[in-house]
Amino acid sequence: HALHAFADAHPSEAALADTRLIADTLRRHAFTPAEVQRRFKVSGAPTAGPFYIGRQIDHRARASAPPPRDATDVLIQLFLLGVSLPFYTVLEALGPATLEAAARLGLVGRFGAGDGGGG
Repeated sequence: HALHAFADAHPSEAALADTRLIADTLRRHAFTPAEVQRRFKVSGAPTAGPFYIGRQIDHRARASAPPPRDATDVLIQLFLLGVSLPFYTVLEALGPATLEAAARLGLVGRFGAGDGGGG
């Protein structure tokens, strides 16, 4: 299982290594349809989503969300809800290798001056 940009039919070995690292991180932190549905209190068979639509979660209007409780919350806020999080929150939850891999793949990036990233 590998992720890559559709425009790049032959991803580099580095990009494949980055996707493997991210996939391992997602598995390690139980970022699965079943776990996400459990956290959103959505019953039924696990689905890839978008199961949170219609649950009165207007993520487009939210500049922030409650502080994440754990790494799975960080992943949900970043990749499902599109919430900006402080740099060090993500770094602490996911680790530098995963954060750097996600940045190289264009999945995350710095935003604003108050990200706490120091640069």
